[in-house]
Amino acid sequence: MSEPTSNSHESQPHEMSEADNKREPMFNNLNYGTVILLGIMVIVHIIRQFAPHGYEFNWAADSVFDTNILKGSTEYDEMGFVQRYWPLIGYQFIHSGVFHLVMNAAMLLQVGPFTEISFIKGANIVNYRHIKYLPQVQGAKMAAAILFIIYFLVCGIAAGIGYYLLNMNSQGYLVGASGSISGIFGGYLIAAFKMAPEGRYVFKPVISSGIVFLLVNVLGAYLLRASGMIPIAWEAHLAGFVAGMILYPIFMKISERFAAY
Repeated sequence: MSEPTSNSHESQPHEMSEADNKREPMFNNLNYGTVILLGIMVIVHIIRQFAPHGYEFNWAADSVFDTNILKGSTEYDEMGFVQRYWPLIGYQFIHSGVFHLVMNAAMLLQVGPFTEISFIKGANIVNYRHIKYLPQVQGAKMAAAILFIIYFLVCGIAAGIGYYLLNMNSQGYLVGASGSISGIFGGYLIAAFKMAPEGRYVFKPVISSGIVFLLVNVLGAYLLRASGMIPIAWEAHLAGFVAGMILYPIFMKISERFAAY
C-alpha cells in the first residue's frame, strides 16, 4: 500500500515543477507565513481606506507606536498591559500610504520566502520546489510559517525598542513593517550562507549584500531624514537588522525540533 502512494507523490512534484519553472521563483516559492503577513498588511491598508474617517483615525492611532509608551508617560498609566503595548506589534502593519506599503511588500517578497524556507529542516532553495508538495512536508511548512511570523513580530518589537532607545530625548512615532523586514533581511543573509552547498562561496556576496543594505536602509535613510526629504526611521532599520541576525540562530534551533519532516 505504501509503495504506490510514494511513487505517486514522487511523480507529482516532478510534473508540477515543470510548470513551476515557467514562473518567477519569487512567487513559486511563496510560503504560508510570507503570504499571511503580506495579506494582513494589504487588508489593514484597504480597511483604513474604506473605514469611516473618525473610526479609521482612532483605530490607526491606537496602533501607531508612540515612544511615550516606553517613557512612562502618565497618559498611559490607566491603560491595561495589552492596550498599552499593543502598538509595538500593531505599528508593523500600519503604513503611511500606498508607496510605503508597496516598498515594504516588495522587500518582504524578496527575502521572506527564502528565510521562511530555511526554517524547514532539510529544505533549501534548490530542493524546496520538489519537496513542498509531499504530505510529510505540510506540517513542517506550517510550523515554519508560525516560527517565521513570530520571528517577524519579535524583530519588529526590537526595531521599535531600538528606535525608542535612540530617540529617548525626543517624541517620535513609528509606523510600517520596514523594521521587521530589516530583521528578516538579517536572517536572510545567514540563511543564504547556511543553505548554500558550499557556504564559503557565498561569503563575499552575503557580506556585500549586508553592506549595501546598511548603506541604503540606514545611512541613506538617515541622510533623507536629515535633509528633510522623507522621514524614514533609520534607527528601526538598524535595530531590526541587528535583532534579526542575533535571533535567527535561536529560531533555527527551534525549527530543528518543530519544523522537521
